[in-house]
Order: sequence, then C-alpha cells, then structure tokens
Amino acid sequence: IECKTCTSPKSSMSVKKEWLEKNKEEAFAMRRNYSAVAIDFGSSDTYYIIDEKTFLNLLKMSENENNGILE
Repeated sequence: IECKTCTSPKSSMSVKKEWLEKNKEEAFAMRRNYSAVAIDFGSSDTYYIIDEKTFLNLLKMSENENNGILE
C-alpha cells in the first residue's frame, strides 16, 4: 500500500496515474496479488484506490462471508 498524505487538511487532491502504475509494479515485484494507494486528506479518514479486479474480488469475498448481504 502506497500512502499519499496532505500535510494540512484539504478537500481535494490530484491523483496521478503514475502513482497507481508504480504501486502495481512494486506489488508485482514483491509477488503480491493486490496493490492499493491510500489517500489521507489530513483528517481522520483514509480512502483507498484499488483496481477493478481487486474490488470485484473483495466484493465476492464479502458476499460469500455475508451470504449475499452487504453491510
């Protein structure tokens, strides 16, 4: 997981495609199946950017664990 953090609270941030591509390459080099970029806008919440394949796998696992009931 690559983390991008604002040094002071902000309401927006530009995301660069190169961050995502580099993160994916580094995960592959470390033999990891998944990668993510964490975004912290300088508040208490952190958001994660994942690719569609990772999202669909997480959704499938969640549905299996909750018998189709998403929380």
